[in-house]
Amino acid sequence: QSEELRKAANLAIVVRGLEDPFRDYSSISPSEKAVMIELVETIKSYRLWDCVVGFPLNSQSELASAYRFLAGRQSVFALTALYEPCGRAPLEAMGGGLPAVVTKKGGPSESRVENGKEFGALVDPSDPLDIARGLLRLTTDFDEWEKFKRAGIKRVISKYTWESTAK
Repeated sequence: QSEELRKAANLAIVVRGLEDPFRDYSSISPSEKAVMIELVETIKSYRLWDCVVGFPLNSQSELASAYRFLAGRQSVFALTALYEPCGRAPLEAMGGGLPAVVTKKGGPSESRVENGKEFGALVDPSDPLDIARGLLRLTTDFDEWEKFKRAGIKRVISKYTWESTAK
């Protein structure tokens, strides 16, 4: 819904195990199909085909490589689920150098803010304009992107390693 965001960024949808996730999702569960159908309909209705790509990442090594590659292109990781219990995926992305835009609902919010210091942009997942605001904050302002990149890596190293967990 945000023209400004459409001009500033493209969207990559990663779906494990689907080589062509927008056209062939016959191998996934009915609930996952329902999500894909809604996603494809949204892409069609807003005419987003020229700024959306979908592809699989089928292993942890592929995922880690993608995070590093995308960080090198000043990309942003987004997890704007209505509720996310843990938020491991944003931590992995942040560790790979991707600043994260994540839901305020659940675990990601606990690992993104401490004593008022932000380690990623928190957004209301039920408000598309707030999601756009968070994404624009990190896709249009290199200083903000760089700040969150450094803060995210530092946060992951200081709080979410085996050594820090053991302590």
